[in-house]
Amino acid sequence: MTKDGSLKGPVILGLVGELGAGKTAFTKALAKELKIKERVSSPTFVLMRRYVTKHKRFKTLYHFDCYRLEEAKELHDLYWGEIMKNEKALVVLEWADLVKKELPKKTIWLKFSHGKKKKERVITKK
Repeated sequence: MTKDGSLKGPVILGLVGELGAGKTAFTKALAKELKIKERVSSPTFVLMRRYVTKHKRFKTLYHFDCYRLEEAKELHDLYWGEIMKNEKALVVLEWADLVKKELPKKTIWLKFSHGKKKKERVITKK
């Protein structure tokens, strides 16, 4: 944190929850709000996707899927250090609990779960 109380680096959302609970659907809706025109899909096999936005605050959305990482340290192979310096980035990590020890304390944790109805999802701040 800087002396004036503002945060350094990107805004980071750590998404956790069981398979099919809505983590990717949430990220797609977020991308739509950021006016990203590209098709947004889960980066399950490529591990990370980068999108340029037209948003006033966030110029880049980084979308990670950490499910296939064998070790949390593997984030550093995906330009993690450089991304952590980007104050105009929004970083969304699916399965973020798998890399928790590599994430900064300022990470905003969101837990996704299935609701009572078939298509209902519940999102809570963790």
